Amino acid sequence: MTPERWKQIDGVFQQVVEYPVSERTAKLAELCGDDRDLRDEVESLIDLQDQTSTFLELPAFEESAALV
Repeated sequence: MTPERWKQIDGVFQQVVEYPVSERTAKLAELCGDDRDLRDEVESLIDLQDQTSTFLELPAFEESAALV
C-alpha cells in the first residue's frame, strides 16, 4: 500500500467515525463512491475500532474469567 493510499483510507476513516453509527453507511457510500477497495479498508478499520473499544470497556477480571 502506498503512503498516498493510506492517507486516503485514514482520511475517510477519520471522517466516518465522527458520524453516528446509523449514518456511517451513507457517509461511506458518499466518500468512497465506486472504490470498493477503499470502502472495504475503511470498514475493516471501523470493525477493528469497535472490537478494541468493546474489549477496553470490559473489566479485566470478567475477561479473564471468560477465558478460564
